[in-house]
Amino acid sequence: MGCRVDTRLHPYTGLCNPIRPPRDLILHLPSGRCVAPKEGRVYGVRGTPIGGICADGYVRLGQHAVGELYEHRFIYECVHGSIPAGHYIDHKNGCKSDNRIANLEAVTPSENMLRAFERGACQVGEQVSQSKLTVALVREIRRTARTVPPRDWAARLGVHPRTIREARDGTTWRHVPMRGRIPARPRWRRP
Repeated sequence: MGCRVDTRLHPYTGLCNPIRPPRDLILHLPSGRCVAPKEGRVYGVRGTPIGGICADGYVRLGQHAVGELYEHRFIYECVHGSIPAGHYIDHKNGCKSDNRIANLEAVTPSENMLRAFERGACQVGEQVSQSKLTVALVREIRRTARTVPPRDWAARLGVHPRTIREARDGTTWRHVPMRGRIPARPRWRRP
């Protein structure tokens, strides 16, 4: 397929598909990059979009002095200023590559974790690949609380006795109901 070249003089002469940057751009002077917050994109010094989606779903712009530079953090900082100390930038709709400014919000670590649990983004129980316990085992461990000590269960399953104690008292495996009582409401839930 041939490329049609416009012979009139304009900044994009000779390009097959002229790049038309969005109207609402913010220039980040230290890096020389432009940000289109409504679109959720970062443009490099040549006016082309930069960054790529990585295996974990986040868009990375490359290396930074501290480590990886994430697009959602860069866009948030360009629009709202520096991120408050100890806060994360959360994607409201749960899509890690949707970096529109309307989708980004600064939240505390506990709020970020709560949202991840609500979306089902965190694995619990048997979903965790290293888990040696199952729902059936946890129920059996709780049922034998008065007869079998934690160290016996720990030796049998190859885990630390603390793992057995925490599963037994409901500190872990909260999603498995405790027999004879309503499970306590987890601390990370909203009131």
